[in-house]
Amino acid sequence: MAAKFEVINDNPIRTSGSYISRGKQGSGFGTLWADAIDTGLAISLFDPSRQFGALAHVTRDYSNRGSSSESIINNLLSELGMSDLEEGDCPGLEAAIVGASDVSTAVRDYLLRLNILIVGEDLGTVPLGREVHMHCNDKTVRVYRYTPSYTKSPKIPNIQDFCIS
Repeated sequence: MAAKFEVINDNPIRTSGSYISRGKQGSGFGTLWADAIDTGLAISLFDPSRQFGALAHVTRDYSNRGSSSESIINNLLSELGMSDLEEGDCPGLEAAIVGASDVSTAVRDYLLRLNILIVGEDLGTVPLGREVHMHCNDKTVRVYRYTPSYTKSPKIPNIQDFCIS
């Protein structure tokens, strides 16, 4: 069964999960998420039979740091416990790609050569950035496109707001 892919034009409500920061990757059950996806990419790989996923938050300059699309995807496959695979060896795995369209072509091509189903893409520029939430338990990838009311952290009230004058 293919994972469900949704693009939501609203701000996310974070309740839990493992945060993947810029230039990092991680894997696990439950929810994996990355924020500030703008000029880079978020690449998710998912094994539906185990309900286990891996997510990379790739910065735009990844190719300048000696990384390639192949090495990033191979690292994600290692996170899933799969390594040394040949082209076409990954039937059953699913992927989603989110971020800048100009750096996604090589990623897409390599995923297809590995026979990994791409269940969704949200590529190109968006005004305020986006956030990716991969929910392994319910086989869903949700992309939140930030709206103007988005704030990264809740507003901390000023003590004077509570003073009685």
